[in-house]
Amino acid sequence: MTRQPQRCGSSTGLITYDSTDHLRAVRIHALTARAVRETIPQDQQPATAVTAADALVEIWPDSDHAKRELASMLRANTDSLTTHVGESLWTPDSHPVLYRAGASLLNAHLHSASSTYWEHMVADCERLLGNEHPDTLSARANLAASYWQAERTNDAINLLAHTVAEYERLLGDEHPDTRAVRGALSRWRSAEGGSGEPPC
Repeated sequence: MTRQPQRCGSSTGLITYDSTDHLRAVRIHALTARAVRETIPQDQQPATAVTAADALVEIWPDSDHAKRELASMLRANTDSLTTHVGESLWTPDSHPVLYRAGASLLNAHLHSASSTYWEHMVADCERLLGNEHPDTLSARANLAASYWQAERTNDAINLLAHTVAEYERLLGDEHPDTRAVRGALSRWRSAEGGSGEPPC
């Protein structure tokens, strides 16, 4: 009984089904996806967006750099989701999927894309959550990491130094996050411009 809907959906152009593609077995046409989105009642759209984001986080492997094709697909799905849901993933805090997508770019060493992503994340965090929100501090640390990977050493160290000062002021010297970014800053300064690992 489960095969008939697959054939029906495929024959009508609603979906395509390929049992040999373990990453993209089911695909949906853009017009069909739009029609589905437009049938969701407005008051249910934020919860639906969060549910979709939760599902992406659930299937996202911890070591996605070892599964590049899957990581690329998950990033693409996250990008598609955020394009259509507005600010639904920012209440009350930023959704973890936003950070998983950015961390995935760092893991893949996609320097330019990573820097652009985290620049937008920092701007969104500052606008929607405020300059002193922990998510904002985390986004700044990740932006610094993307600059470091791109060998923008001075930009990376200057931004992370500012972020460390904010962590110390807002969370205290001994908070685990403070200690993590402070340790990264110390390593980067010692490396004198060499490559290093992201702090977050």
